[in-house]
Amino acid sequence: MALTFWALAVLATLTCIGMAWALGANSNSPPFAPAIGANAISTMRAAFLIGILAAMGALLQGGSISETVGRELILNTQITPLAATAGLLTAAAFMAFGVRTGYPVPAAFATTGAMVGVGLSLGGDPALAKYQELALFWLLVPPVSGGLAFETATILRRDDIPETVGVPLLAAIVSGIIANVELGIVPSPAGRPRIRSPGSRPCWSTSRPRLSGASPPWPLPSSDFS
Repeated sequence: MALTFWALAVLATLTCIGMAWALGANSNSPPFAPAIGANAISTMRAAFLIGILAAMGALLQGGSISETVGRELILNTQITPLAATAGLLTAAAFMAFGVRTGYPVPAAFATTGAMVGVGLSLGGDPALAKYQELALFWLLVPPVSGGLAFETATILRRDDIPETVGVPLLAAIVSGIIANVELGIVPSPAGRPRIRSPGSRPCWSTSRPRLSGASPPWPLPSSDFS
């Protein structure tokens, strides 16, 4: 039993390392490719920035994607550690093949497809409503992204709009978007529902302990932060 556990732990660790490499080579490289091609930044500096930004993204907002991939793609079943390892290994293999051939394989497509496959193999039911949402989002991303990029580049190239106005305006818009992004490590404002994994328990009890019928002399944390 112990040998099986440690073998699975080693396999899962190696799979995660391979997945991280595939993500770095496949999904994190395209955003800096235009800057590298324009000689605005060196390859090594871009790789360094990618590592920092990828780590920050995983820490600050990775929870929402993990919740979708780990819980919402398959219904009426629980993804086992071995099944999750198999799914990640499959997705990493597809992305590594894309890196080898020079054709980027979207990490979202590979990971989602792999996890759906392993979930169905365990006897789970497909979450059709979630698939429709993902499909609609994926279909809208290329035209919307392309349209916004076209409009932005067109505005920045206009002679009647100096760069001293266009660039700060673009920076203000981006800052406004980032300011409204809800970060996973920041507590939700009071009155808003909190996302909690099914079956999880609050960190603190809502009941206040009594000592000989009297309230304790120290302040107790509020249950609003549970």
